[in-house]
Formats: sequence, structure tokens, C-alpha cells
Amino acid sequence: MNDVNWDDIRAFRLVADLGSLSGASRRSGISAATIGRKILRLERKLGSALFEKTQTGYVLTSFGRQLHERTRAMAITASELSIWRDRVLDLPLVTIAAVPEIQYLLARHIRELWSPEDNFRIAFEGHVPSRHLEHDKSSLLITPMRPEAGNLKVSHLGSLRERAYVRKDFNQTKDCNWIGFRPDAEAAVDKHLERLGEGVWVTIWASTFEGLVALVQNGAGRAVLPNAIGDADEALVVAEGLNPQTEKPLFLVSHSDESAQVEIAQLKRRLTVLLTKALSQSPADEAAE
Repeated sequence: MNDVNWDDIRAFRLVADLGSLSGASRRSGISAATIGRKILRLERKLGSALFEKTQTGYVLTSFGRQLHERTRAMAITASELSIWRDRVLDLPLVTIAAVPEIQYLLARHIRELWSPEDNFRIAFEGHVPSRHLEHDKSSLLITPMRPEAGNLKVSHLGSLRERAYVRKDFNQTKDCNWIGFRPDAEAAVDKHLERLGEGVWVTIWASTFEGLVALVQNGAGRAVLPNAIGDADEALVVAEGLNPQTEKPLFLVSHSDESAQVEIAQLKRRLTVLLTKALSQSPADEAAE
């Protein structure tokens, strides 16, 4: 039955349950003629009559009764999926805007942030100016720039520290390769590598942060990563030589009018716990002390 049209099965079950084309038409909103054509198409496909037409309406044949019974579980599953879909689409949607490296970090810890049991949905998007929240109140912004104006609530999460990492077995003495990150095709340089000066030789450019991490993990060279990501990866080590650590503050911003909404408040609490923990002193730093 894999090649049978499910719309035809639905039409068949409606006629079987209601006993007439007109009843099935009223229930489905499809014309009786269209339903009749669906039944005929299904009968031709299966090679057997499904109904007998009597004075009181449409009665299932023996084959029709078997088909009705066999498709019962399919109908229940389809109904459950429809109910689930409608319920999910009615759930509030909260947007979390952040730079790529923070999105990557959140994705790795998604079960600390959200679960299928939550009564809200999440959408990740790129970093936006804080004024964006004036128009989209159901958004949360994670930004290194503290907003100075607007009807916004701001909390300091900590500092995002970054430095260069490399795969453990990469020959740092012989090979001087660096990996650049350029998500914007118009960008001329990698802002993270630009500060390192002339000693950086970029041989591979990544256009996504996921690609950047994968390239480092697979031994393509050195790359600047947040400590929270580099220190947590057992395949990587802190790169030797030219490698100053930098840090920048991170703020969690929301619209004041929406901060009391259950889903907004819940996500803010979880984001604060998750990121405060991730941005705190890393294992590599503790070992160095």
C-alpha cells in the first residue's frame, strides 16, 4: 500500500464512516464528485470494489471492510500528528539573536536551554542591533555591546574569552597555517586574526563557525575560538607562540514589556545559568594556575 494516495484513503474512510458521498463532502469540504473520483481511483489501484451502493447509502464490501480495518491505525496516527502539529504551531516563538560562536555554544548545550516538553519554540538568528528589540519584543539578544538607550532590560553574563587553538597532533614547529573566519563575503580580513599582525598566514577560510571548528579539529591549522569551546574539546590544545588571549563582555538584553512573559523569563534564567557557567574560568586556565 506504499503507492496508495493517502488523500484517497481519507476519502474512503469518510464515506465508510458516514455512509454517503454527501456526508463525506460536508465533513471534508470537498465536493461529492471529487470524493467519488477518489474512491474510483482507489478501487482501480487496489483492483477490487470497496462499496456497494444501496437505497440507504454506501455499504462496505468484504474487501472494503478489510481495508477500513487495516487503515485504522494509519488514521489514528495521522490524527495525532495533526493535533500535535496544530498545538506546536500555536506555541509562542522566542528568537535568540547572537553572534555565530554563541549560537554554536548554545546548540551544543541545547538540552540545558530547551526540551520538547517546553511550551514554547526557539529560533536562532544572527546578531542584531539592540534597537531591533523595540519592534520585536519576543526576542532575546546576546551582545558584547551594552545598550545605552531604549525600554530594555540588560544583565551582564560575563566575559567571552578567546585565543588560538590547534589539533594536538598538528606540527606547530614545522607548519604555520592559520584558519580564517569570514562569515561575510564582503569582509576583507578576519577581525580575530587581524590583531595578531604579520605573523599570521591564513591558508583556509571558513564561512561558517561550524566549518571553522571542524577545520581545526581535522588538523587544518590554528584558529581563534572561544575558550569555552576550545578548552572543552579534548582533541585541541592551546596554540603555541603568537597567541594573546582577548576578552569582551557579554550582555543579555530583552524588552522590558515582555520580560515577565513566562517563556521569556524561563529562557532568560536558563541562558544566564548556561552562559555564566560556560564563560567562567575554563579547565585550561585552572590547570595553569
